[in-house]
Amino acid sequence: MKRTALLHTILPSSWKRSSLAKAWRRNQSGNEDMFIFCSPKISIRDAFLKKVFLFPMLLSLVLAPLMLAPLLASESSSLIAPAPDVTWNQGKKIQHLSSLRGQPVLILMTDSWRNHAFLHQLAELEEQRERLAARGLVCLVAFSEEGGFIPSNIPFITLLHGADVFRCYGVSTRFSLALLGADGNLDVQSKHPLSGQRIDDLIDASFSTQQATRRP
Repeated sequence: MKRTALLHTILPSSWKRSSLAKAWRRNQSGNEDMFIFCSPKISIRDAFLKKVFLFPMLLSLVLAPLMLAPLLASESSSLIAPAPDVTWNQGKKIQHLSSLRGQPVLILMTDSWRNHAFLHQLAELEEQRERLAARGLVCLVAFSEEGGFIPSNIPFITLLHGADVFRCYGVSTRFSLALLGADGNLDVQSKHPLSGQRIDDLIDASFSTQQATRRP
């Protein structure tokens, strides 16, 4: 096949009528016919090979993000409702909720330590104290107005900026609680006190607990 015929075979008709095509025809000499671009010069064979090998590379660049997206999303897909972050002082450092990952967390939110619902919840927790301790439950408390003494044998961590914790968890009542799974998911939120047994059952029914006890 002549080189001119090959040019007409692999290039679109719009290029054949262009000034570059005319320049190509005027510069046929010797055994090597060249395209006259800027620099470097590209032969018909090289141009054809680049078209053949460049297309799969471009296609892979387009498809790669689409193929990787499900894999990247799978890491966070188990968290249906990630719990808003809270902070507290531990020594001279400020700790975040992520530091408790791997343990179930109970957050009590109350306007005051004198709140009747708050005191009732403390009594319920006390009845199941040993059982909940065996679960590894960590108890946090946020006061929106008046902090103070917590009448309980269960160790509590007092959160910073209690009013902000109320806003982050969408609490507009004087008392509320949030139960977080060991994976950091907000499993349960209630405006009323829950029995210690109910909290234990909810921890047992959480996704993270069921996943941990599931046979491989």
